[in-house]
Amino acid sequence: MFLKCNIQSILVQLKNQVFTEKKLDHISDNLIVSNNSIERNLAEKFPELTKSEREVCHLIYLNMNSKEIINARNMTASSIKSIRFRIRKKLDVPKGEELELFIQQLLK
Repeated sequence: MFLKCNIQSILVQLKNQVFTEKKLDHISDNLIVSNNSIERNLAEKFPELTKSEREVCHLIYLNMNSKEIINARNMTASSIKSIRFRIRKKLDVPKGEELELFIQQLLK
């Protein structure tokens, strides 16, 4: 029973990893095209954002969730949470508004 649970857990993790990697492949294709313009746009509009914060904004703009950003950036959940908090503060995101939607509207 214990072995069966472990195997099922590993299979779920592998499926999630495959899904994330496919999404990252698709995103990396789009990232090459859009990277310069989005990074430049963010740097011009919000010079107070650090390079790391701009990169996370870019990944959020590309519809990556926190777990995917953690995997892509090889960071801890608390680091991403902290970066997202600083981004919200620096961009003056209204309380109750989703950061993802705010960034999407901001960079259109």
